[in-house]
Amino acid sequence: STEEVRVGQEINYDKLIMRVETDGTVSPREALKKSLSIMKQQIESIEHFGEEALEAGEVETKGVVSSSALDALKISSRTKNALLSAGVSAPEALAEKSKEDLLAMEGVGEKAIQEIKKALAKLDLSLKE
Repeated sequence: STEEVRVGQEINYDKLIMRVETDGTVSPREALKKSLSIMKQQIESIEHFGEEALEAGEVETKGVVSSSALDALKISSRTKNALLSAGVSAPEALAEKSKEDLLAMEGVGEKAIQEIKKALAKLDLSLKE
């Protein structure tokens, strides 16, 4: 919901009030953080739509291709969300990370690493050594 708020002498501001509920697997703060990260990527994909140069007849736009590219990996939502929160949005970017880089990301453990390795192998990619 929103309500009017005064900032100094200005009276034409609105205050956004959000209520976040989760099932307990993540904290409300973490759920909000992840949703904002995803929303930011979507806004950027719209903002930069069509800006990238066309090469060899290929069309590639930021965000939209990256998001669907991660979906193509067939990894769990939890792993995908952890990667998106860490700013990894494409298999190619994932292949540039080492196992240690991934383990440093919040929400990525050994199980996720194995899942990522299998998914990358299907695309003839692998983690950086």
